[in-house]
Amino acid sequence: MRLGMIAAMFLSLVVVGCSSKESAEEKQVETKVEPIAEISMEVVNGESFVDARDNQVYRYVKIGNATWMKDNLRFASANSFCNQEFGGGCNKVGRYYTIEELPTLCPEGWRMPKSKDFTAMQKSCKKNPGFCLWHEFEKQGSDEIGFSALAMGRYDLHVSKYSEVGAQAYFWSESNGKAKDVFSLKKGEYASSIVRAEKSDAFTVRCIKME
Repeated sequence: MRLGMIAAMFLSLVVVGCSSKESAEEKQVETKVEPIAEISMEVVNGESFVDARDNQVYRYVKIGNATWMKDNLRFASANSFCNQEFGGGCNKVGRYYTIEELPTLCPEGWRMPKSKDFTAMQKSCKKNPGFCLWHEFEKQGSDEIGFSALAMGRYDLHVSKYSEVGAQAYFWSESNGKAKDVFSLKKGEYASSIVRAEKSDAFTVRCIKME
C-alpha cells in the first residue's frame, strides 16, 4: 500500500514538472518578437540623383513617358512629420507633408505630379494598379513597374496621430495648380483612386521629373 502511494506521488510530481516546463516553453514562444523589417535603399544601375538641399539620395524610375521618384520624399521641411516606427524610419520611407507647403517641396528640376500623371502611370501596369504598384516590402503585389508604393497611411493633424499605417498608401497630387487631391492605394483592394484630400491630414510625396 505504502509503495503504491509513493509511486503515485512520484508520478504526480513528474506530470506537474512536465506541465510547468511546457507552459514556460509556450510562454516563451508567445512573447517572442519578430525583428522589424527595413526598406532596402539599394541603387540599381546608378539610377539616382542627389537633392542639393540636404544631400539626400533618391532613386528614380522611368514609367511610360515620365520619370518618377522611386522613393518617398524625405526633405525635412518645417511642417513635415516623421514616423520612425515604419520600415526603418523616415530616413528610409520618407515624411508626411501638409497641403500648405506642397508648392515648395520638390527638388530643383522636379515637380508635384498631377492627377493625370498618376492616371498615365497606372496604364503601364499589366495587372490591376492595386496589385502592380506595391513595394516588395509590403508583400502585397508585384511592383512590376518599379513605383514601389509603401503603406505609410496618413498623419491626422487634429489628433496628432498616424493612421492607416500598414494598410493604405496616399500620395499628394496637384490639381488645377492647387494641390488638393491624393492618389490612394488600399491593401486587399486591387484598385486605386484619386480622392479629395482633407486639409487636416498630411500625406507622402513623390515628385516627377520636369521634361
